[in-house]
Amino acid sequence: MIMNTLFKNILVKESDNDTSVHLYYFAESDIWKAYEESAMRLMNLIPMLKAALHEVNIPGLNVLRCVDIDLNRKEHHNAILQYCISMSDDYMELAV
Repeated sequence: MIMNTLFKNILVKESDNDTSVHLYYFAESDIWKAYEESAMRLMNLIPMLKAALHEVNIPGLNVLRCVDIDLNRKEHHNAILQYCISMSDDYMELAV
């Protein structure tokens, strides 16, 4: 139930996303994820992340495009943080 609420919030945020990249942290996998418009914009911004694109099936919602970002990898860390404008423990926004 909590996960569906999270993904509903992501879908709302992405539905009118014209300018930002929104990243969400998933502690259980220690991975940041960008969905939908954020995922596509992130791949344009940092082309090396194209290999990380995949689809996630959310029961009761949609199939979402997703890019996984591992900030423990130096090349991901350096590429992402140069665009970061806002960050908390589980959310990051990048300027495009």
